Amino acid sequence: MSNWRRWRRIVALVVVSWLLIFSVAYSITHKPFRMVETGSMADTFPVGTLLFTRPEVTYGLGDVITFRREGEVVTHRIVARKGDTYTTQGDANRTPDVDPVPKADVIGQVKFAIPLLFWKSKNGLGFGLFFCFLMTAIVLALIPSDEDKGKHRRRSKALAEA
Repeated sequence: MSNWRRWRRIVALVVVSWLLIFSVAYSITHKPFRMVETGSMADTFPVGTLLFTRPEVTYGLGDVITFRREGEVVTHRIVARKGDTYTTQGDANRTPDVDPVPKADVIGQVKFAIPLLFWKSKNGLGFGLFFCFLMTAIVLALIPSDEDKGKHRRRSKALAEA
């Protein structure tokens, strides 16, 4: 097997695996994916990072949570807790957020992140580049190489002669 063919199969396997993982995760948890759109968490999650969040029963100090605030979705770290209310702060911010976050507004805790997946996403370029890369990888993985075509011809000829 040629290196090019092996590389194409690996890329196809990785792409299909990620699509399967994201599809299953999405269907189980319903919209667990968030994208970092501002620099308030830049020290940990640069703008364009894809975050996977999951609701938990409790949240503790140091947990990074995603929550609703005035119609927006925000991701910050818990720096203080008082009952079912959390004080949060972006890692790149100098001071904690003024408004506390009630537990009812918490969407979930960040479980893992893929940095810069949606780079420059505000203008759609990041998602477009990602989608193009994904489609290119799938197409390249499906195009038979000259070596594959030759094997197929030899196999067909051998079957015809038999």
